[in-house]
Amino acid sequence: MTDAIDRIVRFSVEHGGGKVFDGWSEDDIKYYIAFHANRNSLGIVKDGDEIVAIGTALRCKEEDIKHEFDSTPHDPNGDAVLICDVISVRKGAIPVLLVQLLERWPLGRFKFKAYRDNKLRDISPRYIKLLTNKKLWAAHLQSKLEITDRKRTIR
Repeated sequence: MTDAIDRIVRFSVEHGGGKVFDGWSEDDIKYYIAFHANRNSLGIVKDGDEIVAIGTALRCKEEDIKHEFDSTPHDPNGDAVLICDVISVRKGAIPVLLVQLLERWPLGRFKFKAYRDNKLRDISPRYIKLLTNKKLWAAHLQSKLEITDRKRTIR
């Protein structure tokens, strides 16, 4: 697992654009990625062996969400999913990450939130459905983008 986490850290440092993990050491990023991998809250999209997107999310209670991600507590019984960090270098990879989220946390059972322009935003079910519609999903599968997690790989 360490080699996989090292690859994700390298991807994050190379493609974070100074916005994601800005000012973090590689060791801090490694710890953060390992935390999400162990909680099954890390999404990875690959094209062959190449990582093209990663995303992290945190299940929590809506009223506990704070701007500082470090202080938003993980709650396995929470009613919300906070999308924390997304890095993508391939058009079409973000909907694949959303499909991964929906496999873990189904639409309708949770409120999806994310920070955008330093404001907490609701991600509406309508918007998520638009991004993850079946035609779009089929196109991503045909382009050989993969959903990977600790249990399986879908092609």
